[in-house]
Amino acid sequence: MPRARASATSSNTSSSPESVAPSAALDQALGTLHGVGPARAAAFAAVGLHTVRDLLLHLPHKFTALPHPQPIARLAAGSDAAIVGRVARIVPSRRRQGATRIDVEDASGTLALVFFHQPHVGSAFARGAFVYALGRVGDRDGKRFLAVGTYEFVAAQDSGRPAAALPIYALPDAVPPRLHRRLVRGLSESLAPLLDDWRVTTALSADELLPLGRAVAAIHGCADEVELAAARRRLAYDEFVHHLRPLVAARAQVERSIKPDVVRVGADEFDRLRAALPFTLTRAQRRVLDEVFADLARPMPMHRLLHGDVGSGKTAIALLAAAAVVRAGHQAALLAPTALLADQHARTAQRVMATLRVPCATLTAATTARERKQLHARLAAGEPLLLIGTHALLVERVALPRLRLAVVDEQHRFGVVQRGRLRAKASAVDLLVMSATPIPRTLALAVFGDLEVSALDELPPGRAPVATQVRERRELKAVADDIRDVARSGGRVFVVCPLVAQSEQQDLIAAETLATKLSTYFKGQPRVGLAHGRRKPEDNAAALAAFRSGAAPVLVATLVVEVGVDVPEATLMVVVDAARFGLAALHQLRGRVGRGARASRCILVAKDGKPESRERLDVLVDEHDGLVIAQKDLEVRGPGQIAGSRQHGVLDFGFADLARDVDLLARAQQDLRRLLDAADVRAIEQALRASPSALRARVAATASVGPG
Repeated sequence: MPRARASATSSNTSSSPESVAPSAALDQALGTLHGVGPARAAAFAAVGLHTVRDLLLHLPHKFTALPHPQPIARLAAGSDAAIVGRVARIVPSRRRQGATRIDVEDASGTLALVFFHQPHVGSAFARGAFVYALGRVGDRDGKRFLAVGTYEFVAAQDSGRPAAALPIYALPDAVPPRLHRRLVRGLSESLAPLLDDWRVTTALSADELLPLGRAVAAIHGCADEVELAAARRRLAYDEFVHHLRPLVAARAQVERSIKPDVVRVGADEFDRLRAALPFTLTRAQRRVLDEVFADLARPMPMHRLLHGDVGSGKTAIALLAAAAVVRAGHQAALLAPTALLADQHARTAQRVMATLRVPCATLTAATTARERKQLHARLAAGEPLLLIGTHALLVERVALPRLRLAVVDEQHRFGVVQRGRLRAKASAVDLLVMSATPIPRTLALAVFGDLEVSALDELPPGRAPVATQVRERRELKAVADDIRDVARSGGRVFVVCPLVAQSEQQDLIAAETLATKLSTYFKGQPRVGLAHGRRKPEDNAAALAAFRSGAAPVLVATLVVEVGVDVPEATLMVVVDAARFGLAALHQLRGRVGRGARASRCILVAKDGKPESRERLDVLVDEHDGLVIAQKDLEVRGPGQIAGSRQHGVLDFGFADLARDVDLLARAQQDLRRLLDAADVRAIEQALRASPSALRARVAATASVGPG
């Protein structure tokens, strides 16, 4: 028998798991297993793998599909193929970095298996053994060979492929992947069923989810497709439990807090607040406002996410809630990510709050030292007002002793810690976070599991869809002519670029470069403004003011204009190198136009000859529903970039899929709440310790590991 097929639990093992009690077998040190010497045991230990239990819970991070073998005689040069053959001859490499050749045969013919730069691979083979090999078929002097990428030993000629897929593990370089797979397969059949299943010891009802041990065994053994699918669902569920636990616990803690004061909005006050708006509330706005006012009246703090499409009225909801709080004698704060957005909110608030006699103040980096000192004194004295600002609100010396409501706009620009700093300025503060990116339900549960979610799913009447088209770079001159025509006819044009300055490393058009080129092409008429994150806030504010007034009706910018820039005269949005942006971000940018009475358009400029990029951008041509677009963005790009989820930890699930597993995510959240309500903390802690997700996080935090 070749060495590569020696059993991981062979009888010559000095201390094999089968030779000890089942309960102790899982805790046996890896160094006692056959084939794991001191050096390999140390390599495993360096990445947090110490025991048999650890080895079983260390799951593959991906799978390589193994095709069915073909007869050797039917192989075609230049194709990828798999064969099963009997080893007839072993030809070692004569040079250290040369090729090792293994001649194999089946009923149809013979073939050379070639291993490049693997001088020691021949020692793993023995004449008469049967091997499954997968690789690229080559031809040299009329003789075919297989450049092997993957191989596994099998029991006999007719046994076919060893499994439907080959599991790939993150492993230390000192541990050969084939040895690791033998160890795991030898152990998982007998010992994986002994793994503790935390659900069994809790009050959770039995359902179709596989037991944890059976799921682990199926994943390691690459069982049939039905069993693998069931195993994946169980492991995806455990990943969601592990991820949601701190979010659900945080929500439970908030719900146990008691506010020192509540704000109740009666019918007369509601009508007074609503009358301050220059428009009639939609049904969706009325529903969400009722939810927010109900939260203000409850003894436990509000912890709510408000999301909706561009122009759906989120700011109006926030301002009316703030007005109710201030009119009741408290303080409210609205935190914005940029000075541009803070100034935009301040202008809107002044118009709404003037009729309600609600004082407003603004605090940004542009606030003078004298104004800042005076404002700090007013705030520290507990004066009821609405404070609007940027990160300047978060510094410790900004006192808000009577803060009742904290609103965080464009929440994806802020982390959990920053939200916490704002809430910590007073006791049990009501929190409302807002996002102009509609968030799919799965992502809302995964990222904002500690928040109640409200959705503004209705646009105000009269908002016509923005006509969208995709153009290529070679058409930039025609696009520039379009920009000039719109600007000269009294409109305003946004031109958005992915970079501030030109870079040799990236073939992208930068804002500074394009602004200069357009100014030259237009010969100064129309004027072109520039705004980006590296400019001083006052320079960006001046550029935006010139844009609003029409003095410079073309504004070249980066994503600083993604949110909060409300210019009703803007009728054309041009996004250059649009494929560099996510669909949700592009939809946000498109929402900067179409806010007035004139018909509006959006032009997405893609690189020439990139059909895959064109196909993705075409989604925006056909679709205007932000929630549908966000769901497609989630399916294409994953969760890491959507809704700022990187602020909450990268959602790099191994088995869970947020675009597919909404039922599992909801179940995990419900189960955690039931356990917390039952004070079954022990079961939750057991779940965290015994889950593959916990081990994966521990391994990922150690020294670098190579692919297995």
